[in-house]
Amino acid sequence: MIFDVCSIPDLLKLGIATPVYKRKGKPLDDPNSYRKITVTSILNKILEKLYLEKKDETLKNAQSPLQRGFTKGISGLNAALILNELIAEAQDLHRPLYVAFLDAQKAFDLVWHSSLLRKLHQSGIESDSWLMFKEWYKDLTSQIKWEGDYANKEHYCISKTKSSVVQFNDKQPRNFTMNSEEIPTSQSAVHLGIERDNSSKFGTKNVSNARISAARKATYALMGAGLHGLNGLNPTVSIHIIRIFIIPRLIHGLEVVRLMISDIKALSSYFKQLLKRIQHLPERTADSATYLLSGQMPIEAEIDKRTLTLFGNIIRNPNTVEFKLAQRQLAIKDRNSKSWFTYVQQLLEKYNLPSSSVLLQEPPGKFSWKNLVSKAVKTYWTNKIHSEAREKSSLQYINFEQLTFDNPHLVWKSAKFEHFSIQRAGIKCRLMLDTYLLQIHKQKFNKYEVDSTCLLCHNGAEDRKHFLIQCVALDSIRSPFLKILHEKTTEVVRDVKLADAIFEQPDELLSLILDCTGYQVIPPSRQEEFEAVSRGLCFALHIERSDRIKTLQ
Repeated sequence: MIFDVCSIPDLLKLGIATPVYKRKGKPLDDPNSYRKITVTSILNKILEKLYLEKKDETLKNAQSPLQRGFTKGISGLNAALILNELIAEAQDLHRPLYVAFLDAQKAFDLVWHSSLLRKLHQSGIESDSWLMFKEWYKDLTSQIKWEGDYANKEHYCISKTKSSVVQFNDKQPRNFTMNSEEIPTSQSAVHLGIERDNSSKFGTKNVSNARISAARKATYALMGAGLHGLNGLNPTVSIHIIRIFIIPRLIHGLEVVRLMISDIKALSSYFKQLLKRIQHLPERTADSATYLLSGQMPIEAEIDKRTLTLFGNIIRNPNTVEFKLAQRQLAIKDRNSKSWFTYVQQLLEKYNLPSSSVLLQEPPGKFSWKNLVSKAVKTYWTNKIHSEAREKSSLQYINFEQLTFDNPHLVWKSAKFEHFSIQRAGIKCRLMLDTYLLQIHKQKFNKYEVDSTCLLCHNGAEDRKHFLIQCVALDSIRSPFLKILHEKTTEVVRDVKLADAIFEQPDELLSLILDCTGYQVIPPSRQEEFEAVSRGLCFALHIERSDRIKTLQ
């Protein structure tokens, strides 16, 4: 009926606007300090979507090839990529470039709708179709929701337009005006959430700090939900929360810009610290162990995945400006260029993926490309981190070969959601990584001014082997757990002599206690049983040692 008569009921045109405070130190009594968020009729939006689907191709052909907002299949961040290539071209050629960043706040409130309708008619939308669009935007009303009530408010004061010009490769002062009003020049400006500057190599020196700040705020906001160290959620749950809420904020927009090595290091440093705190590990913990125990890839890998995924999106759309840019830049730019596409070429080589020329000629499908990229990135970083882990003597008792990303270590998975089990797992985890503070560590940290001899039995240096297996002062605590472990080992191997041989060799027994996944004779279905016993052993020894040292002091 609505489509037949080209008339929409006034009730469907009513929107409820809620003022949302912008913060940033703005005065509470100023209407400009609030952003008007309008919720429109659900039925009206459904009707609009159904109608627009019929006219989608006509409108798509009429829009500017540089428009990236509200364009199907293309991210709005692609506009940042186009700007990135423009700046890179100017820097490569050492030519001056002037970029005006114009803020079009509240565009819908200010735009001349009659002109838009005229443009719509010129684009091929005619007759009843044009009348339908006109009816949609005729007599639209918005009521302000304030303290639970509604007000018949037609207009609010509009924030003053914020614009600036950033000069690249030109240090001479320039004057820029628009409608006889001067536009100020600045050293940097924010475009699509990405701060551009004219002083750094890639014009993105402040981006990493801004992303770290956003991620840190999100982390603090989630602490109330248990996203913190040993007394919070199981690290496996915390890692899942980090993937959903923290990582997207930490790397938002980084796939369309080039970063300095120092920026990558800053992002990696923050992310490593976050993973260590979630697992209650000290700063001196090996980075490779931090990633593999948590089952989380380095943040550099996450950025690379997004960058390559974006490149796949570009080469699948041959009629876009980005595709033409890719063809040009990959054809004429060398490896020293600041172009984003030359960086993509380096990533393709890094992960042993098909060359850019092959991909441009035969672009893979969306899902096949994402799977190929994901597998290549995962394989590269798994091999790299496994190689680093093998070089660490502190990790010699951990079976890293079977650990992959997206699969946390058994020490965390087996603790599940019981708070006491998570605490026990935290102690065992530090013993696994040789970061549990013993006398031998104190001696190293104090330049051998502290004696490494065990304070409890005074018989040999106190390292983790001595603490877990050999210290006679802790035999009464250790024996019940070792007895249970021996019984379970005998059940699994079905050979008493073989079980005895494992327990008679200190290194084999230590390996069994610290990481039972290294024993192929223990089936995965029984590994959690061994883990629970060894977790209890480590925690019981920790408590007894702490109590005795307090007594001695």
